[in-house]
Order: sequence, then C-alpha cells, then structure tokens
Amino acid sequence: MKKLTALILMLMFTNFCFAQQAYICVADSSTGFNYNSNSRIWEQTGFRVSEDKKLLKKVGQGWEWSSFGSTYGQKCGEINSYGLLNCDILFGTLRFSKNTLRYIETYTVGYIDGDKGGNTPSITIGKCSPL
Repeated sequence: MKKLTALILMLMFTNFCFAQQAYICVADSSTGFNYNSNSRIWEQTGFRVSEDKKLLKKVGQGWEWSSFGSTYGQKCGEINSYGLLNCDILFGTLRFSKNTLRYIETYTVGYIDGDKGGNTPSITIGKCSPL
C-alpha cells in the first residue's frame, strides 16, 4: 500500500513539474473581407497564412499570445477548467483549446470604419503543438 501511495504521489508531482508552458501555433487557413475600391464593395477574400506562426506561452498568472519571434505579446487570462482560453486581443479575439490544440483568431477592424482599404476583417484557424 505504501508503494502504491508513493507511486501516485510521484506521478502527481511529475505532472505538476512538467505542466505545459508554451505552444507553437501555425495557421491553417484565413478568410475575410477586402474593400474593392474599383467596384466600391466589400468582397470575400482569402489570405496567405503559410508564414503565420504564433507563440502561446505561460507568463505569471496567465498566458501571452504573440507572433513568433516578436518581443510584444497580448496578455490573456488562464485556461479554464474546460481547457479553453478566451482572450480579447488587440483588434479581435483569440480562442484556444488545450484539449484539441486548435485555435481561432479574429481581426475585426476595417468594415465598420467605412469604405476604405487597408484594414481587412478576418478569421484565422490553426493548430498548436507543445514546445
């Protein structure tokens, strides 16, 4: 019985020590809207995301979302008991699932600002891997 208790305590301690501290996240696909100044309408468009890599890392009492290699990151809260991180980031939102290792990121600037180019609202989906 003592050996079983010791084994259980050791496994619990091991899981605590090796809790995941960072994920590398790679975009799979992105879609959104772009203003066409010739036709003067907003059109659905896709975005190239082959180089879009993000870092989600544990910092203090929360998590931080940043472009891979950047020194600036968006502060987020904690991953909840369902394994979800819900975060309001600059100009959008981030949703991450620790269970599926998938994320969805939105960028909501553009359309409501009027009919001008430059800012294109988008939604990006991707997958993460533990670092």
